[in-house]
Amino acid sequence: MPLIYYMYIRISSNGIIKEFSSDLLSIFKKTRDKVLGKSFIKLVKNDTDKLIIGARFLKIKTSYGQGEKVYKYITNGVPVWIKWHFIRSESNDLIVIGDNITCKVKFKPIIEKQNKILRQQNKNMMDSLCYAKHIQNALLPSNKIMDAFGGSFIIYWPKDIVSGDFYWLHKLDNIITTISIDCTGHGVPGALMTVLVNSLLNEIIKTNKVYHPHEIMELLDFNLQNSLNANKNKLNDGLDMSICVLNLKTGVLKFSGAQQNLIVTNKDGIKKMKGGKFPIGYFPYKKKIMETFEIEFVKGDRFYLNSDGVTDQFGGAKSKKFGSKKLLSLLESTCHLDMKKQKELLEETLVKWKGEEEQVDDLLLMGFEY
Repeated sequence: MPLIYYMYIRISSNGIIKEFSSDLLSIFKKTRDKVLGKSFIKLVKNDTDKLIIGARFLKIKTSYGQGEKVYKYITNGVPVWIKWHFIRSESNDLIVIGDNITCKVKFKPIIEKQNKILRQQNKNMMDSLCYAKHIQNALLPSNKIMDAFGGSFIIYWPKDIVSGDFYWLHKLDNIITTISIDCTGHGVPGALMTVLVNSLLNEIIKTNKVYHPHEIMELLDFNLQNSLNANKNKLNDGLDMSICVLNLKTGVLKFSGAQQNLIVTNKDGIKKMKGGKFPIGYFPYKKKIMETFEIEFVKGDRFYLNSDGVTDQFGGAKSKKFGSKKLLSLLESTCHLDMKKQKELLEETLVKWKGEEEQVDDLLLMGFEY
């Protein structure tokens, strides 16, 4: 039997072959005129290889022979497997469709073996990523630092198991440094960047005690480029970030941003303080200008930092980006609530907006008040 992939035969209720595909001639071993219009049972009664269809034909007449069955043929010493599908038509004809599944049967052990290997490799990879997630979470600051604020929340949703977004907090006496960071990429590449950046920030702020936001960014920019290009390989890797340094004694907040902004709500309403247009890390041709802006704050004023994973998320009825205008409106309409309730409503809104859409990026949204 040749390696055919499709066969078809239609048998009337009284056993006459009404039509069939030419591929079946290799099974009947007869010419077409010796098959068409002939009794199927007579053609196969002495041929055990074909009794499978004959048996189904007898069952189909009593209404319970529909279904499918795999049958093995031996032709010239070569095994061939056909999967027969049996269907009863409205006119009580038996329709039989055969699929050659020889390749599937022969390669099934090989496929199963490969699938087993792939499952194990996938398990090993997922176990490694989950352990990496534990390490990355261990690098995040303790939530106890946030207790220094009158109220606060953090919405932190990695796109994958590990994240390229992270936040950094540090308190020394009356000074609290709060940083939002969005590293290049997400997943494993982004997570590797967060480990490096976390180490550099520890050195700049905790060890060297630098507390002016633009100076922190300038040092981070310089050290990050040196770290990534130590072997003179120019890597287009970097990050967006925003830094807030609050002096709880003087009531002054200092802000500097690199492609990230600070959102402020107070008695005068809501406003957005724009960060610089240059990222931290490799950026050719232009000299970066980093500035620090100051704002006085009083009890009840709120401050928000976010990565572009919030505003770039597609969703809604028209599958559009969430956008900065919608974020500003949402924060303004919920800033009168206590921060725990505000976080719940923000999360609910973001989940509803996303709907069935895929999460496009890591997401970070932080809020705090004095």
